[in-house]
Amino acid sequence: MISLENFIDILNDQLEEESIEIEISDKDYTLSSRYIKRTYPNIFLKQNNYNSTLENELTVRQQIDGSEIDTPFFFFDKNNKIDLIGNMIFILEGYHYKNHGYDSFGRFDFKSTPYYRKGLFHRMLYEEYLYFLCNELKIKYPKQKVSITLTCDIDRPLSRINSINGLLKSLLADIVLRKSIGLFFRRILSNILPLRVGGFFFDPFNTYEYIIGLKKRFRLKEIIFFLLIETPKNKKNKIDKTLNVQSEGYQSILKILDQEDIKLGLHPSFSSSKTNIEQIREESYLYKKLEVGNNYSISRAHYLIYNEDYLQKLTALNYTDDYSLGSEYFIGFTNGTSRPIKRQVGKRIITLHNLTFMDVVYFKDKKKYTKDLDLILNEIRLWGGNFILLWHNNYLQTNKEKKELEKILNKAACVE
Repeated sequence: MISLENFIDILNDQLEEESIEIEISDKDYTLSSRYIKRTYPNIFLKQNNYNSTLENELTVRQQIDGSEIDTPFFFFDKNNKIDLIGNMIFILEGYHYKNHGYDSFGRFDFKSTPYYRKGLFHRMLYEEYLYFLCNELKIKYPKQKVSITLTCDIDRPLSRINSINGLLKSLLADIVLRKSIGLFFRRILSNILPLRVGGFFFDPFNTYEYIIGLKKRFRLKEIIFFLLIETPKNKKNKIDKTLNVQSEGYQSILKILDQEDIKLGLHPSFSSSKTNIEQIREESYLYKKLEVGNNYSISRAHYLIYNEDYLQKLTALNYTDDYSLGSEYFIGFTNGTSRPIKRQVGKRIITLHNLTFMDVVYFKDKKKYTKDLDLILNEIRLWGGNFILLWHNNYLQTNKEKKELEKILNKAACVE
């Protein structure tokens, strides 16, 4: 559990041009800016009270840019005095979901939380608290600059399939689900032609030049995360596929990326979340052997397996940034903000980046999540921050899928 003093250091880093000080007594604490002092009850940390049901709620109306917002606070005393820092820690440190169990994959079970049922993952609640604090202490709210980052998880670099059954299933999906005769024939050609004689060119997962083109067209930041586990052929692993980094296909992909200013990240395997640090160490070794790009200290866990054990493994291997903070259950703001979050793990610091939008979620119900996207972009318009998308290369096989991504990027570009 973070202390009040340490959290004030985080706040002062976020406030940029301003700074505040804290004085702590037995039951409360006083925050001071250069203009004013305010005292608040110490409830959340003092009582170790997580209010996991969120039944108790005190709403405060705020005005920003001509809009009125009703901000819910969950920690306050019997006189309705708000524990301001307690509420901020509760959201930014993730206590609104950390105490509600795990799903079948070992991820935080966001859907079981009252926070999810209240629809609060669509809001930058931490930013609402920060704005309230700035008004209380008569200091300037540090609105973030808007930016867009397109991230791509490469779970399978190419679609070449080893089994006849797998190929037949994919071909059937091309006709029935994707309704693309062109893709049907491309997949056949990619599987029967050698890589050097058209196999690589026709492969449906070979969307790398298209992804690079989006960076230039929409003025994006881009990060490509590679899954680099090399599973023995005699060991079945349905989630992490067997990959050969030294293969001709892989080298063809890297040749494309090597011509551009691309950030490459490691996509630690699902199985590495179930083992000791040595498996991520081995995958990190393969990652650095790629010798492409300009950054070898960023990661996103396969299946978004994010927990304290995972962060400890990363920091021990000198990773500085992670992009796993998201969910396949919603699009939005996992920790109430789109600003980077600095988290201390042992004696090291790792920066967490909120995954805002994910293709897998979107394609479950495009109508619903298009409405949610409008809510999210309105939040970014209001508070600023980084809109981070995750789009897999295998969700760019058809022109229809590419148009879906471009539609979302065009919407996001209007916010900048």
